[in-house]
Amino acid sequence: MSNKAKAISPDAIKNLITFSQQKVPDVSLGLALQAYAGLRCSEIPDLNSANHPGGGSIITKNSVVTVSIGLKQILIPDEFKNYITALYKEHMEYIKNKNVDNRHPLFINSNGTKLSTDGYMRRIKQFGDYILDSNDDSLLEAKSYLLKTGNKFTGDFLRQWYCENVLYNGNHN
Repeated sequence: MSNKAKAISPDAIKNLITFSQQKVPDVSLGLALQAYAGLRCSEIPDLNSANHPGGGSIITKNSVVTVSIGLKQILIPDEFKNYITALYKEHMEYIKNKNVDNRHPLFINSNGTKLSTDGYMRRIKQFGDYILDSNDDSLLEAKSYLLKTGNKFTGDFLRQWYCENVLYNGNHN
């Protein structure tokens, strides 16, 4: 990996996710799952609510948070599980009356149906523009890193941070 995402602190990542709740609430849970569970952009739109199997799902049970995608199950590390659980509850409330798709996807478009991978990527690009245009002091570390390295905020940025966090710090499940 050429530009090391490990230069971004966990606090800066959390600040990005918090900012995303204001600017792109429809995908902030997806961004958090990329940062804290290493999900790929293409996996995010395939997540369904836990009560409706098929695709993938997020299961919160007995203080364990698991993301299931196909045959793969990812345990959310203890240090992030309360945060992911809170984001999941907020997200479920957000989509409660908007979801009209009978597959019950977690990520929906403006029509209330399953968000496509391209749609998710467009929202990430839009969020990247919000980051660079923001005067929010809590984003200075991330914004400075993005500008210094010439990186754009893409779908791979948070997943790369997750992978490097696991590699360098051993923070994994």
